[in-house]
Amino acid sequence: MSAHLPGHDERGCDVLITIRITPDGRLFVHDITPDLLPALAAVCPNDRELALRAQIAAQISAQNAAAHRSCECEQLRSNQS
Repeated sequence: MSAHLPGHDERGCDVLITIRITPDGRLFVHDITPDLLPALAAVCPNDRELALRAQIAAQISAQNAAAHRSCECEQLRSNQS
């Protein structure tokens, strides 16, 4: 069984995520986006590589959010001047 889902990569580009479940129950995912990594890690809790990918994606997301907030603060300060 296969499913194709629309998604966006970390740059905001459209990607087609493919999820395939084989008759023996194995799960294959292609072009997964960072926002889907925690869900997939929950489905496959014993997959160390996937857990590491999810952890790295969360760290990058947190760093990007902090950088974005910092940039917004700088813009606000310059607009108030």
